[in-house]
Amino acid sequence: MNEDQTKNIKEAIRIIGERIFKASGFLYVLKGLQSGAQARPETLENHKLALNYIYIGLFDALSAAIGTIVDSTKNTYSIPSLINKIRRYKIEDRTVKRVIDKIIFELSNATDDPLSKLKHLRHDLVAHNTPDGQSEAFYAANKLNLAEVEAELAKLENMLNEISIALFSEACDWRSGDREQYFREAESLLNR
Repeated sequence: MNEDQTKNIKEAIRIIGERIFKASGFLYVLKGLQSGAQARPETLENHKLALNYIYIGLFDALSAAIGTIVDSTKNTYSIPSLINKIRRYKIEDRTVKRVIDKIIFELSNATDDPLSKLKHLRHDLVAHNTPDGQSEAFYAANKLNLAEVEAELAKLENMLNEISIALFSEACDWRSGDREQYFREAESLLNR
């Protein structure tokens, strides 16, 4: 791999990592709001319309962020595009190939798991607002809880780290804040 290729791949890993961190920020704010609402149902009742729209907006932002991480559109900063770039650079390392094949398998076999549901939510509801995305059956088929979303986000973070470790023998370092702080602040909004 030449210097420009290394720079391009490291930049893509950094940007995808930042998107993962941003998505986890949305997730932890949602978790904090949910926890605060459970602890103080009277606050939820007094502000149910505003909190409902805040929650919906954050979940839309979360599904959009995760959707961009797994977007296969050409010339995007996503895990599939990163894999295509690595293949285009003809990196012949066996470990890298094994990691990439494993990740491709995981991403392509996501048919009825939380990741595929997040993709459907992003595509049919958030990004394109399709007729299918408006049906009750769509909501029932794509219902998720925050623990499922958190597990999928952790998988994506692990995928990106596996690629970075295979290529550069280093884990990604994109965190710039405490995710738990997002939780605590959101939770405290409802404890007033």
